[in-house]
Amino acid sequence: MIKIKDSHITPKDIDILNTAVHEAFKEANMDVELHDIRWRCQILTIDNSKIPVIIGQGCNTEENPFWLTRNVYTIAVKGSCVDSDIQLESIVIDNPEKLDTPLVYQLSPLHEMYILAAVESSEEPRQKREPHSQLSACSKLIQEMYNDDPDYDSNMPVPKVFFSKLDFDTYMSNLSVTLEESILLWMESTGRLSVNMDDEDILVPTILKNNIKRVYMHGAARNQVRVELHNGDIHEFRNMSAAVQVEICNEILSILPVI
Repeated sequence: MIKIKDSHITPKDIDILNTAVHEAFKEANMDVELHDIRWRCQILTIDNSKIPVIIGQGCNTEENPFWLTRNVYTIAVKGSCVDSDIQLESIVIDNPEKLDTPLVYQLSPLHEMYILAAVESSEEPRQKREPHSQLSACSKLIQEMYNDDPDYDSNMPVPKVFFSKLDFDTYMSNLSVTLEESILLWMESTGRLSVNMDDEDILVPTILKNNIKRVYMHGAARNQVRVELHNGDIHEFRNMSAAVQVEICNEILSILPVI
């Protein structure tokens, strides 16, 4: 996840924000280049809640002075406060004279990868890149997205024993969320929003293909995983047994992404 450390915007933060704006126009198939974007940030406290406000203004012409041009775009970056950090969530770009409706760009995990990769490639001084695979590059970008998240640690200890059914249910519930989020991130990163369980690219023994037809991303926000059986029945991934959830995730993550 992309974060700004505090209300003082650094040059790297500006690079991230400018790149996000560029990616927003690119995804909307709009050929707009904003120049001299002026960013300001402040933290508002309302009802004991900290609300970050990040506003930028930029124009798409270099000929006219900024304050005289009518091609000014107003950019609002929405986010939430995490301790002293600001976690970016979406960007809204508006110009009533140029846009029929404001352009909304959600900072999904896939979009964050694009932004971080673009910022990394433009940083100076340029260092000689060591040879590495596309899969390795993808993995490193994903790790960079989550390395500041206190809830993410691949070395977190597993309980040696469960003292009660409540302990067991709590652990398996947390694991279920992790498995579903892992599948969603894999699908969004690879662009494969549906996977047949007899897919020849699965690199582990396929033990579910006789019962499960496919696994796919679902929901208006594409934040759910659904499972379709061969008989046509549809099940929510989160409601399936833990053993099935683990095996589905194991088989899908074994497919090497083509980047």
